[in-house]
Amino acid sequence: TNWAWDTLAYYHYFYKVTPGAVRNPETALFYVNKGLAISPTNEFLKDIKAKLVLEKGDDTTAYAMFEEMWNSTQKPTYFWDLTWLEVARGNVPKALQMIDQAMNDSNIISGTVTMEHIQAQITEDVKAEAAFLFLKYQIEFAKQNIMKGAEYLQKCVEIDPNFYAAKRSIMELQRYSAGR
Repeated sequence: TNWAWDTLAYYHYFYKVTPGAVRNPETALFYVNKGLAISPTNEFLKDIKAKLVLEKGDDTTAYAMFEEMWNSTQKPTYFWDLTWLEVARGNVPKALQMIDQAMNDSNIISGTVTMEHIQAQITEDVKAEAAFLFLKYQIEFAKQNIMKGAEYLQKCVEIDPNFYAAKRSIMELQRYSAGR
């Protein structure tokens, strides 16, 4: 049955991680592909596969997969994934345009974004507005604009007080500032 492939894929993707070690995504990908062979429209497995493909360094294929999921579901998570990929690629103008688009789209901004923090083994559903502002923080931090980045983090926590990634980033910024 497909639930077994889902479970094995998720376990090897999310939990079979040694902190600080480089991992091999092939085992998780094996289980994902087995599950997708049975149920090619399984969104859960398609999401994991896109992340594993990205982890293997194929951002072009991962982008196409996230784009297909966004187009078919309109879930804010997939638009956030697409936007994050533009940030990661260094395509800041495109990322900022996508963030503005999200912030002005009531269907996106009223939803949530699911974020996975594999090393910490935490999955969180974040208010979309906070998630997209977090991308603005990442852009500002990369430009060494620490104060502007910190302002975005503060807004993130005001919008979603339990936003793990934002709270962790604030803590890291505080350590960074203390070490200067």
